[in-house]
Amino acid sequence: MEQENSNTNQPQGTNNAGVDIKSMPKSAIVIAIICGIGTIGVFLPWYRFVNPFGGLFGMYGGFNAYSTVFGITTFWGWLTFLSFGGAAAYALFGNKIKLPEGLSKSALLITGGSALFFISIQLLIVLTSSWRSPSFGIFVSLLAGVALLLVGLKVIKLK
Repeated sequence: MEQENSNTNQPQGTNNAGVDIKSMPKSAIVIAIICGIGTIGVFLPWYRFVNPFGGLFGMYGGFNAYSTVFGITTFWGWLTFLSFGGAAAYALFGNKIKLPEGLSKSALLITGGSALFFISIQLLIVLTSSWRSPSFGIFVSLLAGVALLLVGLKVIKLK
């Protein structure tokens, strides 16, 4: 017995279960890419702990006196990861989510971007005032947070 294809009336290139990228606004794609870059920054090293008693040439007992801390291993890294994930989910599925009255997409981007920006700035201040040195990942997350903030403030205009 043959089964009928239930998707015969569905236009090609669409998928009921996922996101149709072809019909998605370019601004949502750009926001999702910015969030993806910020999320990658969370998995990169955020800072390096310098042992003040590191011994000769940064060696301590035959081991390196530096240890790297990745963003995802910290509370602030998890908060940043969830913030970028929420912003990306809203960018991708925002047309299916009903916002309360008085709340706009740009207000969400301003709030999320400024929170991510201030988390990164706060961490940079703390890191530079201790025996830690900031690393590459925190700057990637900082720049992605600034980009979200600028998109929300409409300094960077997306069509």
